[in-house]
Amino acid sequence: MKKVVYRILEERDIPLLVSILIENWKFDQTSSEKNAYHMGTSFLNFGLAHSSYTEVAEVDGEVVGMLASSFGKVPLSSRLYLLNVLLHGIPLLLSKEGRDNLRIQSGILSNDLQLFDQLNKTFEAEVTLFAVGEKAQGLGIGSGLFNRFLDQMKKRNLDNFFLYTDTNCNYGFYEHKGLERVAEKTYSIKASTNFDMTSFIYSGKRTKLEA
Repeated sequence: MKKVVYRILEERDIPLLVSILIENWKFDQTSSEKNAYHMGTSFLNFGLAHSSYTEVAEVDGEVVGMLASSFGKVPLSSRLYLLNVLLHGIPLLLSKEGRDNLRIQSGILSNDLQLFDQLNKTFEAEVTLFAVGEKAQGLGIGSGLFNRFLDQMKKRNLDNFFLYTDTNCNYGFYEHKGLERVAEKTYSIKASTNFDMTSFIYSGKRTKLEA
């Protein structure tokens, strides 16, 4: 049995988490190594900037996953991560490849926000960023992180939450956990290679999922 430890995010975890995001979102398959690093770092810091609580999972002392969440107002300390988004976004603007990647990510974000506005619902919490490294998948790490998120909801006496995901992610995990798909939209991504993507919003009630 591998020993799994769950704990609060520390700054020393950032490099490994960047590597996990690069792997999961396949930035290294569409970008140079340098641009993939800047994309992964920007993506991570953007998620952390909109989060109020983040836990990581370690297996045998190595960070293999994370779940970031927002329970209402995000503290100023989290907003400081936006500085890193800017610092790593500037180098991406200096190459066509980098600009293409930024265009894709900004397009996804824009469509997610439009999808949320059309939903016209309010939620008490959000899963802002959820990732498990490929070599750690199948070990129950994702379920462990998700259950600990529900524990934090319970401590705060919160019930309903939502998250964004898309066809580039393992969205089947959320259906397996009993979340409800409440919105979806398919749109075209225009970059060096055009492709279609479907974005989803899933929602859940803690009390129902714990039953």
